[in-house]
Amino acid sequence: MKNQKSTFALYFGNRGFFPESLIAIARKEVSETLKKLGYSSLMMDSHLTRYGAVETAEEGRKYAKFLESNCGKFDGVILVLPNFGDENGAAAALQDADVPIYILAYPDELDKMDFKQRRDAFCGKFSIMDVFYQYRLPYTVFPPHTIHPLSKEFKKQIETFDQVCRIVKGMKRMTVGAIGARTTAFKTVRFDELALQKYFPVFVFIQFVSGKTGINICCLNAFNVPSNC
Repeated sequence: MKNQKSTFALYFGNRGFFPESLIAIARKEVSETLKKLGYSSLMMDSHLTRYGAVETAEEGRKYAKFLESNCGKFDGVILVLPNFGDENGAAAALQDADVPIYILAYPDELDKMDFKQRRDAFCGKFSIMDVFYQYRLPYTVFPPHTIHPLSKEFKKQIETFDQVCRIVKGMKRMTVGAIGARTTAFKTVRFDELALQKYFPVFVFIQFVSGKTGINICCLNAFNVPSNC
């Protein structure tokens, strides 16, 4: 189970005046690429919104319900921008996702900049990142700013994002043991327990006991570990 790859919920952004064919292609490319790489994915039914993507706040709320109905079945969200996308729909859809969010923006091609083929996902990614920052909604991005899901770089980024998702999932119910009290002189190791508690880690403070046996017993009792462990 420790080496099991993450399952991703796929989100596709849209902006009304861009061609819908870009979204259909993205749904196929991203889902098939993830499958080849050994990852499972979930996609909202394409008939629930226009082209199976999210643009408006109303469509965002539909996607939020999709996530809610699949709670516990995914470890992260891949926010795909086949075109510019809409930041308001994205915020409505993902503000309660409670899992890591990776933003993927398709690159434009110099010979495909006409009305029927232009994406402008480069700028759209900046807009969504800005709004997510305003909402204090964490997200994950990697350089370069735009990549194609069929590229080798995408494979590298997904492998890293998979690790992010597994670490976050493991830390949500993590118990951290602090052995010994902090002395007044050691201000460099202070931290805000209340702030960290919002992100679920539980801190257990263990009084230092002289002697190796005393330390072991104290630690075992604090973490409810059987004494014969």
